[in-house]
Amino acid sequence: MQAADSNKGIKSNQYWEDMASILSNMKRFKKAVIDARIKWKIPITGLPWDKRGNWYSSLFVNPDNTDKNYYTSGQDQLIPPSEVIRSTLKEISEQFNLDNRWHSSLLLHIASDDVPLTAPFGSPSLEIRINDSRLPEKEWIIKRMWIEIYPDTSLKDIQTLWKRIETYQSMMSTQYPKKRRPLENVKKYIKVRELEDNNTTHKKIANDYPELGFGTYKDVADFKNRIEERFSPKRVRK
Repeated sequence: MQAADSNKGIKSNQYWEDMASILSNMKRFKKAVIDARIKWKIPITGLPWDKRGNWYSSLFVNPDNTDKNYYTSGQDQLIPPSEVIRSTLKEISEQFNLDNRWHSSLLLHIASDDVPLTAPFGSPSLEIRINDSRLPEKEWIIKRMWIEIYPDTSLKDIQTLWKRIETYQSMMSTQYPKKRRPLENVKKYIKVRELEDNNTTHKKIANDYPELGFGTYKDVADFKNRIEERFSPKRVRK
């Protein structure tokens, strides 16, 4: 019941559930699952629940390819930094015409001795690139985030993702501004700069151009500095 509620608002899962049911009963798929378990060096019946945790954790502690920058995502965040597991999931997806939304469900089903293949979340996929997938979520620094659009993506799907997007935005790298300040008085600034380029002093701008709303020459300088401050380099704290 809880799993069904978590998918509320995303596309109806009936389509995905039907796909999972067909795959689970397909002889070719059952063989692919056994082949994957052999490749992962786990029992061909899958791991019991009391052994799965240590096996799964070990894949993050000892990744088999540290040269690659692995990423995690809303749809794919449970996939460990293991080349053999990722390549296997990719092969199965290609063999059965599945997209990467199925990867987490495939991983759990193949690794387990008692977990049936379940339907994945629907469209679209929220992708994030983080500093290190082995860290707990509270220590993530999100370097990049994007939405992967599929042919069946709708505006409602994007709106459903937005709360999660806002959560991840708060975890993004500080190299990007957290908020976008509105840029005001752009035309006024351009006019001041045009006058300056024509050798008009700030005093003359204040006195001869009342439509600009300056009282004194200092108002002109303060206005210009305030606008240009947005483009000043950040101060590094020592």
